[in-house]
Amino acid sequence: MTLSPPLNLRVGMARPQRIQPSQTQIARAATGGITGLSPRVRGNLQKGDSLAVSVGSIPACTGEPGRGADTLEVAGQKVRLQGIDAPESGQSCRQATGQRYQCGEHATQALRTRIGPDAVTCTIEGRDRYMRALGICYAADGTDLNGWLVRQGHALAYRRYSTQYVPQEDQARAAQAGLWAGEFVPPWDWRSGARLD
Repeated sequence: MTLSPPLNLRVGMARPQRIQPSQTQIARAATGGITGLSPRVRGNLQKGDSLAVSVGSIPACTGEPGRGADTLEVAGQKVRLQGIDAPESGQSCRQATGQRYQCGEHATQALRTRIGPDAVTCTIEGRDRYMRALGICYAADGTDLNGWLVRQGHALAYRRYSTQYVPQEDQARAAQAGLWAGEFVPPWDWRSGARLD
């Protein structure tokens, strides 16, 4: 498998840093993660920096397995989507029919499908208490992916930290989209041990 052109990365720089991906990077990209930024660059991302990747037909950004759809990996940098909380990868919810489904995996897959092979740009807004980059990420067409996840009912507005996506959550609830079509435990409660009956 070959990539053409070389991997292009932009990390708050005036011009892209060009990196020819190695076979290891190509393998990681094919399984959901792309590397290429030095630890120095990754560790120095600050509020307002942009992180963008475009690698032809390989997904540029995916929900990180085991973390849910609210964490993306862009060029080896984990970006926690600010202002939202999505179901965890092992979390189950109930459809309107009463049937259980893996809502965390469903949300992650929906995000992967929405992004497709296109580039994603994330604006870093700060860091969380775990020192992960917090950001607002945008699809190639300019769609705010944080808001998209909430509006589609795949995530909730994380009101403890932000009210930015409350209108999108209200729209999803009114339309009974995604999670709102059935029963679910909010992700923050699920992480604390709450489960559906």
